[in-house]
Amino acid sequence: ARPTATTGNAAAPSTLTARE
Repeated sequence: ARPTATTGNAAAPSTLTARE
């Protein structure tokens, strides 16, 4: 399961989530 811009993940946030 890979994090997405919508869900994201504290341990491994996606690039989109990190950038917002």
